[in-house]
Amino acid sequence: ALPIFRHGEELTSLLGYFPSKKQLEDWIHAKVKDIRQTHDALSKLNKQLASAEQNKNHLSGELRRKEEQLTSYEEKLFNLCGSQDFDSDLTRLQDEIEKSSKQRAMLAGATAVYTQFITQLTEENQPCCPVCQRVFPSEAELQDVISDMQSKLRLVPDKLKSTEGDLKRKEKRRDEMMGLRPVMETLEELREKEIPDLRNKLQNINREIQRLKNEVEEQETLLATVMSEEESAKACLQDVALMERYLMELKDVDRKIAQQAAKLQVVDLNRSDRTST
Repeated sequence: ALPIFRHGEELTSLLGYFPSKKQLEDWIHAKVKDIRQTHDALSKLNKQLASAEQNKNHLSGELRRKEEQLTSYEEKLFNLCGSQDFDSDLTRLQDEIEKSSKQRAMLAGATAVYTQFITQLTEENQPCCPVCQRVFPSEAELQDVISDMQSKLRLVPDKLKSTEGDLKRKEKRRDEMMGLRPVMETLEELREKEIPDLRNKLQNINREIQRLKNEVEEQETLLATVMSEEESAKACLQDVALMERYLMELKDVDRKIAQQAAKLQVVDLNRSDRTST
């Protein structure tokens, strides 16, 4: 089969017309340029994609570290406070310390008061109630009051010791909580700003990665198409060149035939002239 029949439909489909050798060479040259540009665009996109993936890995690691730090601080706060409401817990603890301080002062004063009352009741000639000044009608009633005060006085040191111990524990806990104030501030910064910001950045970079992947896929499809078209055109080039040569040879043959026909016509004319004379 002649080349024109083998490649005519393919070339017409690619170019929209059947080209000459020069037209096909120019078209292939343009395709080579397109391939180079697509390669460059694809290379640039792949670099951007690699950079975005690296950025994503960095952000993911940073987010994971911040979340672990937040969990650690929350656990530390919960273990010390019993909850994560730092300010309310600290206020409640301050109130308890104030109550314990007042109780300690009251117990410390009670020792002196009870001792003074017992001394007054045992040493005075006509003892009377130190509070209401009532005179005791009998010795037995007096001794009951003294005995009751002595019993209460004996309980005061243990109560005082217990209250002071409780107060020291609460004051120590308050100091530890105050020491956690910077941790609390960091926790709030993590919870309210740093972690949400990182999650937002990660969301944006994921969108960017997906966009770049889509563009890479489009460019790869385009490159495969253009390279296939260039290969098809190159495969046709030699046959188009041969066809042009054949056509030129045919034209040359036609020209020679025409020349011979003209010569034959002249000879015929000459014969006719001789015949007529």
